[in-house]
Amino acid sequence: MSRMPAQHPDGQNGETSAPRSAAVLSLQRATRLMELIGEMGEAGISELARRLGWTKSMVHRQASTLQGLGYLEQDPGNGRYRLGLKLFALGSLVVRQRELRDQAIPVLETLMERCQETTHLALLDEGRGDVVYVHKVEPPQAIRLYTEVGAHHPAYCAATGKVLLAYLSDERLRRALAAQPLRRHTPRTIADPDALRAHLAQVRAQGYALDDEEYREGVRGVAAPVRDHRGQVVAAVNAGGPTSRLTDAAIQALVPHVEQAGAEISRRLGYLSPVATAGPGMVAPTRPSTSP
Repeated sequence: MSRMPAQHPDGQNGETSAPRSAAVLSLQRATRLMELIGEMGEAGISELARRLGWTKSMVHRQASTLQGLGYLEQDPGNGRYRLGLKLFALGSLVVRQRELRDQAIPVLETLMERCQETTHLALLDEGRGDVVYVHKVEPPQAIRLYTEVGAHHPAYCAATGKVLLAYLSDERLRRALAAQPLRRHTPRTIADPDALRAHLAQVRAQGYALDDEEYREGVRGVAAPVRDHRGQVVAAVNAGGPTSRLTDAAIQALVPHVEQAGAEISRRLGYLSPVATAGPGMVAPTRPSTSP
């Protein structure tokens, strides 16, 4: 399937040859304004208006909005604009996420070789209450777990999602769970808020989470946290597959491998564990409670 080329503002006053909605056009203008200020380092309204071919009032309106959002800063002495610290924070986040993925890939490959199941690296989208897979490594088996990189899944019924939810503060957890209704995807889904919070407390205490057919019947998995250099949980690593292979005994054997993978990625990100990671005890998994 061919892709349409990206389109950019190319006409005077930011107009394009194809009709655009007001919101899209405003976003294009804001982006172009920030790009130009980034190229120039610092610029005033008149200079920006001349370079962009916009009216001064349009530049002022866009710049004032971006300043209010933290994307631009204005020098109080000369009134010139420069890029704001919020853009620096976003850029730093992109670098950290790329570093996270780069450091995780060889560990995910090793984990897949050891367990012969699909392995993932996942992040939490708190605003939507979802977990997002950012990388996966598939095993050679004909029957394997089907997932898509970039796909969103409800966090409360995925092993990776439950790990990431378990380490949130109470307020962040409340907002994440309020982002979408808790509904049953299978008979094993934990759809009661109180039962889910109790389950997440157990996940945090034991250091890993299980997906016991809670999102899709016939699929099980194990997930463990990934920490950055500050010790903050920033991602989750997991291995999952069909219940035909992931019996209770197989899950029991898989848990330490997944935890060790999480600890290794964390080490690569600069996290120094206060206690040497030896893997969890071999405790038989218990099926999560379900709400009536």
